[in-house]
Amino acid sequence: MRVATNIGQTKVILLINSGSTHNFINANLVKQLALLVSPMNKLKVIVANGAILVAGGIFRAVQWKVESIQFHTDFYVLPFKECDLVLGRSYNRYWKSSLTFLKNQNDYLHLDYKIIKFL
Repeated sequence: MRVATNIGQTKVILLINSGSTHNFINANLVKQLALLVSPMNKLKVIVANGAILVAGGIFRAVQWKVESIQFHTDFYVLPFKECDLVLGRSYNRYWKSSLTFLKNQNDYLHLDYKIIKFL
């Protein structure tokens, strides 16, 4: 599922992926926005097509927003092309907020008590 979001004034596409164990930010977006990335030990990630990518650091406490809802999330930096951010299963571990699908409305989700439309 893809959702439009913002990092500062920059519009980005967030992929909500329950199959992903971590949160990721696109390496090109990190360069474009000149974001400060913290070094880390190598994290090897196997992506959907079976390729192995290596995280190039971690961007801590990324402030992003969906409509009026503000979030702060750590994202590992990866070189991928499909979207700007990937929100994985770790989302539910760190927030007590809900992330559920509305019955019979596959193009909407309920995020922190607010209904968000998918792209």
